[in-house]
Amino acid sequence: MASDFSKFETGVKKSAVLAHNGGYAVVAFTGDGEINGKLTRDILIESAARNAKPENLTGSLVEGLKVEFAADVANYAWKNPTDKEKYLREAKVVLHILIAPHEHCIWEVTPSQSKNHPFPAGANESFSGVKKIGGFANGYRHWDLNLVRSLLPKCIDDLCTTEPTCGYPVDVTVWRLDDVPETVRCNDLNTLDSHLAALPL
Repeated sequence: MASDFSKFETGVKKSAVLAHNGGYAVVAFTGDGEINGKLTRDILIESAARNAKPENLTGSLVEGLKVEFAADVANYAWKNPTDKEKYLREAKVVLHILIAPHEHCIWEVTPSQSKNHPFPAGANESFSGVKKIGGFANGYRHWDLNLVRSLLPKCIDDLCTTEPTCGYPVDVTVWRLDDVPETVRCNDLNTLDSHLAALPL
């Protein structure tokens, strides 16, 4: 999984490895990097830490964002109704959550609603762009690192053709079965290519 950063917010981390049910979960997100004066990543980490039921991790992440969106709308000193309406219409966070390798879910959370989106049919890996999440490497059933190496940069380029703020750096998270998820930030295409080439088969 690779999560993209807006060129205007290159310091904002948009992915996290969460402790979950005695193991791990990985979350990447797109959209607002800050809500109600808090970093969105911190909101997700705190929501996961407060969750008492491992099977409800996804629900706790979604609910944590909804609570902060509601507080943001209530607490902000709106200059006029138009600004508030624009925020209600445009503010959004899209979560891409892996509870375990190959167990994906995608949630869109706005100040007014939350909605689950099916993971792209047949896709084994994914890229979370600024406003989109795309699946790639569909058509194979087992981990094929060579295929990922060839398709991930292309997937990033494809998604970025329609997103003016899309691009590097990206955080690339690799999660092998029975292992700990590892995330590496790649600042440009050459770094990404070198990182992918160095991953052991």
